[in-house]
Amino acid sequence: MALTTCVLSYNKLEGPIPSEVSSLAHLNELSISSNKLTGGIPGSLSQCRELSIIQLDQNFLTGSIPMSFGNLTSLSLLNLSHNNLSGFIPTTIGGLKTLTQLDLSYNCLQGEIPFNGVFANAANVSLNNNLGLCGGSMNLDMPPCPSVSRRLHKQYYLIRVLIPIFGFMSLVLLIYFVIIENKMSRAHSLLPYSGEKFPKVSYTDLVQATGSFANLVGRGSYGSVYRGKLIPSKLEVAAKVLDLDIHGAEKSFLSECEALKGIKHRNLLPIITACSTVDINGRPFKALVYPFMPNGNLDTWLHRKEDGKAQKYLSLTQRISIAANIADALEYLHNDIGRAIVHCDLKPSNILLDDDMTVKCI
Repeated sequence: MALTTCVLSYNKLEGPIPSEVSSLAHLNELSISSNKLTGGIPGSLSQCRELSIIQLDQNFLTGSIPMSFGNLTSLSLLNLSHNNLSGFIPTTIGGLKTLTQLDLSYNCLQGEIPFNGVFANAANVSLNNNLGLCGGSMNLDMPPCPSVSRRLHKQYYLIRVLIPIFGFMSLVLLIYFVIIENKMSRAHSLLPYSGEKFPKVSYTDLVQATGSFANLVGRGSYGSVYRGKLIPSKLEVAAKVLDLDIHGAEKSFLSECEALKGIKHRNLLPIITACSTVDINGRPFKALVYPFMPNGNLDTWLHRKEDGKAQKYLSLTQRISIAANIADALEYLHNDIGRAIVHCDLKPSNILLDDDMTVKCI
């Protein structure tokens, strides 16, 4: 399952359009109209090759229209009206054979209007209130362009387009290398728990790690979850201790062990080990040990609690990233493993977030 439609219009969203949207390879519609978005339009949107609808009107966007939009060969509707866009209309937009509706009105665009594609039919194009535009086909009723050097025109256009592109690419590469370095550092810190065999953890180990099960962080259908730190590795963990007096708890333990042992995906919570033994009173004891997620679950970020604490805040970038992470995890469970698994309890409280806000579903 992948995110195909993103409609966030008529809200109070602020700030720039996140470049992470370009990672949504199967996105078909992007509608963020009537918000308070600022900054430029990311040229990286052209990586979403399945986009057919883009509506970014009624915002405060600046800069030029990305020339890379000419790569969106499935685009049928483009609405960038009522912004503060400037510069020239990319000629590549006229080459889009599927584009049938174009609205660039109420901006600060200038220069000659392309003749081909959607620009040939005035009924499908709106260019009103762009005082710097000229030329184009006769039925657009635009003033003729003054005689200026086409060579200077092209040079000026290339400079305005290439400088932002190279700047953006440099920034993306820098962010990529920083993320890779952080991921490698985190992977090395978990080396004692990697490999084919799970580490052995006793009842006594979990008692010491959790302070005699004192640090309760949550309750589930079949038991309680405690925060702790394994000795001597000092790895922070969440120990899910099952209440075996509850009917079905032991079956849940076996089912979860069976399901998790063959699953490996960056958006699914990995299991460190399992403990099946007896406690100090000789009663059966079963627990599952997971890495601790410092940012808690999605429910605490979406809903205000009654304890009076301030509500946590998720940016537009984080919301889109979380939605994409959940979709990737479900697609993996449904389609990418030998025996498909259906998640029967998908809810915000079962969506955990690690230290860099990456989703870990349980």
